[in-house]
Amino acid sequence: KIDIERSRSYVDDDLTIQDNNGHGTSVAGIIAQLAPEARMVSYRVIGETSGDSEWTINALIQAANDGNDIINVSLGTYKCSDIESELLTITAFERAVQYVESKGCIVVAAAGNQSRNLDQYYEEDHVKFMPGCLDGVITVLATNKDGLASYSNYGSNIDYCAPGGDLVYIDGAIDISQWIYCLYPTTMDNGLTAIGIPQGYTFSYGTSLAVPEVTAALADILSKMPE
Repeated sequence: KIDIERSRSYVDDDLTIQDNNGHGTSVAGIIAQLAPEARMVSYRVIGETSGDSEWTINALIQAANDGNDIINVSLGTYKCSDIESELLTITAFERAVQYVESKGCIVVAAAGNQSRNLDQYYEEDHVKFMPGCLDGVITVLATNKDGLASYSNYGSNIDYCAPGGDLVYIDGAIDISQWIYCLYPTTMDNGLTAIGIPQGYTFSYGTSLAVPEVTAALADILSKMPE
């Protein structure tokens, strides 16, 4: 389901599109389940441990230029408008989103996983979470079976919610049955074979996993009603 020819990496010194983190594979797997006819292009902006705002901004622009209908952004960053270098990054993200919009492309992004009231955080500390919560971006928070997930950010700029699993402890141990069962790279050890989970699968949680559920729903709608 991945368009290998158009996929590319923005990670410094690693131009392969192989997922050495696991995050992207889990996200893509959810889209593949809920929108099985969707064709995906991978724009790799996360290395083994982290990513970079510049990589993400460049990927957003390229994804729009490549004619994609929807861009799934299951990541985010905090930047303070009082710091000049970070204000430049905020401006760059805003301009990138405006450009993507001008190309008729939809951006769906995560709300973040720090249990923050994003309105209050910006009002008191002048910190923005991006690209989620920017004008023109569909922002998604995570829910559990009862409501807002314990870790999910929230605020007035949130557009949709979707299941993202939750952090539940039983006798001091994580109950992974409350997480999302998702795909994992077969090139990496999932560390879960001792409890009967086959390689290629894992458990995870987060607003990052709620985002592809909304992305897939929009893809399904778009396939029937492109206008």
